[in-house]
Amino acid sequence: MFLLMKKICFFFAILIVSPVFSAGTLNISYIQNNSQRIVPRNAVRLPLAHMNFLAEEEDVLVGDIIFLLQGMSSPKDFGRMWIETDSFQRSRRTSVQTDGRVIFRFSTPILLEKNKSKEVTLYGNLKISAPGTGRTFSFIPFALETDASKITLDILEESPRSASAHRE
Repeated sequence: MFLLMKKICFFFAILIVSPVFSAGTLNISYIQNNSQRIVPRNAVRLPLAHMNFLAEEEDVLVGDIIFLLQGMSSPKDFGRMWIETDSFQRSRRTSVQTDGRVIFRFSTPILLEKNKSKEVTLYGNLKISAPGTGRTFSFIPFALETDASKITLDILEESPRSASAHRE
């Protein structure tokens, strides 16, 4: 009994006394892949946005990533969406919520090694049923879960994407 009590006290002391270390700086370059081009209304695996992550000073972990839909499209115009890294790590598939947010969750956080960059791409399927033109959309980064002590964001391109009314 005394030995068990001693172990419990030891683990409790580790939890209380252990310092919390913060990770390094996370630099994000957001590259919107949305030149004014026409895309099929039922496009599959359409790249919608790219981000380059770079961890400086120390390794950084990135968990959930939230994007926000902007433009003249409805959340109903989009089917399943997901994020992939250049090392083929994928988020769970999700869809656009009624408020325009898209929450991407990873089963394990993305590990960004010190001074190494990682490209992250947002993919989606379109499911626009009504014919017509003039729908525009873009996805902008809104929030993310990370252990970084500082985050910087550079937006490198920003223009809406048009969805066409024709089928392919």
